Amino acid sequence: MLNEINRNSWVNFKFIPSKKPNWVCPTCGVYSLRFEDEWFKRKPNSVTAKENPKYFRNFPEKAKYQFTGFLNCENPSCRENVAVVGISGNFPEFSKRHTTYFIPKFFYPPLQIFPISEKCPKELEEHIRRSFSHYFNDPAAAANALRTAIEFIISEQGIAKFCEKGKLKSLHSRLEEFGRERPELSDFLIATKWVGNAGSHMEGVDINKLLDGYEFLQHCIHEIYDKVERESELRAKAKKIINSQRRT
Repeated sequence: MLNEINRNSWVNFKFIPSKKPNWVCPTCGVYSLRFEDEWFKRKPNSVTAKENPKYFRNFPEKAKYQFTGFLNCENPSCRENVAVVGISGNFPEFSKRHTTYFIPKFFYPPLQIFPISEKCPKELEEHIRRSFSHYFNDPAAAANALRTAIEFIISEQGIAKFCEKGKLKSLHSRLEEFGRERPELSDFLIATKWVGNAGSHMEGVDINKLLDGYEFLQHCIHEIYDKVERESELRAKAKKIINSQRRT
């Protein structure tokens, strides 16, 4: 059974040092990424750098920064170093001067919102990784890449892009055609298409719906690639046993 995406790690991009996200290493996919004591460096942006420093001592929440840093995989056999870039600032607090916050924009290697199956075709994996790479900085681009991923799936599953007269079919009509063959997956793929379409609209993308789209896609990958491959392996074993009994 597939695990539900832990939304606590993916919905709120802003975090503070005392409440760091629990992100999984994108390379080994097993261990968490560790924030070391001096994991980041930050410098003021242009507006803050040109302002009188005394102003920000009185109003630290007005200062804006860029930051860079590295997160380290806790797996001793992996030891991946994940680079992160983003923006930073300060929350004013009554009990002390301020609390620093961070908003990541880019990770390399990109974090994985869900683990990508080893059975997943390479080109499909590339579409998914591209979506992940845009997640923090440009959710609309992440949604568009999600749409491209489902287009690949139905093409790879034999649903033609063109009708007999050479006219390009709409993605929706192709999904309906695929749904007649795999009705149990139809709603998931059509819903993912609508999530992807939102990436092209001015009002932007709802992060929770984008995460829904990732869950739908992960489920479809499991049903189309993982289960089919496992069934083929089991069927081969069964036939081997049957054939061995026929010879006795």
